[in-house]
Amino acid sequence: QGTFAEAVHFALWLHIGTAPTAIIVFRREVGSVLEDVFIRPRNMTAQTRFLLVATLVSGALGLPILIFVQEIGMFAGSVSMAVIGLLMALTGLIQLKGQARTNRSVEGLKVIDGVIAGLAQGLAVLPGLSRSGLTIASLVGMGLGRRDALTLSFLMGVPASIGASAYVLMSSAVTISANTILASVIAFLTGMVTIKVMLVFAQRVNMGWFVLVTGLLMAGGGVLNTLA
Repeated sequence: QGTFAEAVHFALWLHIGTAPTAIIVFRREVGSVLEDVFIRPRNMTAQTRFLLVATLVSGALGLPILIFVQEIGMFAGSVSMAVIGLLMALTGLIQLKGQARTNRSVEGLKVIDGVIAGLAQGLAVLPGLSRSGLTIASLVGMGLGRRDALTLSFLMGVPASIGASAYVLMSSAVTISANTILASVIAFLTGMVTIKVMLVFAQRVNMGWFVLVTGLLMAGGGVLNTLA
């Protein structure tokens, strides 16, 4: 169980490197959100309201998981990973078959959409669960277009990543060393490349493929961990 907890904490620490990449790539969107929150809070856009709700919900779910991660255990985590992976794969199949709605705009998002996306992100605290995979799957399921789903997923990850990294640092779950610093730098560089590639991918390929493949990989990993 100690190994499981360490895996959770180290994975969360790596997000200290991935958050800046999203801020750099989506700097205009981040700037707009900050203006909504601090300059025009009474007239904020639907996107900003969605992000605020998603952040609050993901924190409310993710924090208890972090606190009780020692009690979750590897087996329960692996089972959750397999089940959620299968659900993601199903979402991907639906998207590929064109049965999901794809005509919603970001401005049409409601509070319940933020709650659903926030729950998906909160569950991603468990190792083996892809944060981007879960959030993109939920956003695609809501009927958002490929570019919008990808952009919102990465914007959601900024406060979540900073908060998660701060938590493991303040709780002394991760010790700052040359290795952890190097790992965060590598995460930053890898994240920059990944975001750029995924933006191109989203323009050319149905995001259902990403959701399907990510779900199958998660499900397969969960099954293998359970049998190990």
